[in-house]
Amino acid sequence: MTVMTAPYSTDAATIQQTKRSLGPTPNRWAVTFPFPVGCGHAASGWNDGTANGLSIVRLADGVWWRLVPNVVPYATRPLGITCDHVYYEHANQVLRVKLASLPPGGLP
Repeated sequence: MTVMTAPYSTDAATIQQTKRSLGPTPNRWAVTFPFPVGCGHAASGWNDGTANGLSIVRLADGVWWRLVPNVVPYATRPLGITCDHVYYEHANQVLRVKLASLPPGGLP
């Protein structure tokens, strides 16, 4: 799966003209939950067959963070993003990650 980004628009032609690829997702299997976007970031759940977690991508440059919760086998579902936090559900709890606390990210 390739992750794409474009400036917000309701016009499909504008999106086609301005879209750009951030490259392939680093997730072996992307979880089919919504992909929330906010403040220049997007989040998705992932499952690699042995663990579940949360992925965060910075849309400006395609830098990824892949977070692994301590509790498995519960699926991780991203809920929303503010300019300060990513909120997600894991093991029937709503949790948050402070964006400023993320370590240096990497590319897929």
